[in-house]
Amino acid sequence: MRSIKKAFTVGVLSAVVSALLLGSSAATAATEEVEIAAAADVVRVATAEVGYKERANNCNKYSSDCAAWCGMFARWVWNKAGVKKLPPAGYGKAWVATYWAKWGDDNNLLKRRPAGTRGGSPKAGDAIVYGNPGSLNGHVGIVVKVHADGKLTTIDGNISDKVTKRTIDPKTATSNGGAVYGYVKPTF
Repeated sequence: MRSIKKAFTVGVLSAVVSALLLGSSAATAATEEVEIAAAADVVRVATAEVGYKERANNCNKYSSDCAAWCGMFARWVWNKAGVKKLPPAGYGKAWVATYWAKWGDDNNLLKRRPAGTRGGSPKAGDAIVYGNPGSLNGHVGIVVKVHADGKLTTIDGNISDKVTKRTIDPKTATSNGGAVYGYVKPTF
């Protein structure tokens, strides 16, 4: 009788563990599907803006502030796409491209690009940050496609005074005096 109870208990425990594991896999898959759909919204919003040209003196529709506006654009795209956690707006905050890396790091959303590599695990919907945190030189854009060879297609505000789609090699690309520092992951 004791061995039957032991076998039954082991069987029940195995079934419970298996159910939990399968449930966990299903939950992870569902979360990934939501993130993919949400990232597609980021890409859709950014793509719809390609070609938008600023007005005089860096004035643009992404903020009432007339200043360098790559960070304004990136934040506006994330907001329109329903990203839940946004870097704070304003000077010294999201309007400064390199602030995005600091904010991402502070919120466990930053994926650093190891120097000399195409690494960092960028995904569509991520913000790409050029320049070191704390520097006023830099740029921020939106990753819209990761190519098999590691190159990226991005959509960036304030490139030649407009929203521009371009393909870059993160290993060698620079913008406004900064190399690719890393990627900030949106939260949906």
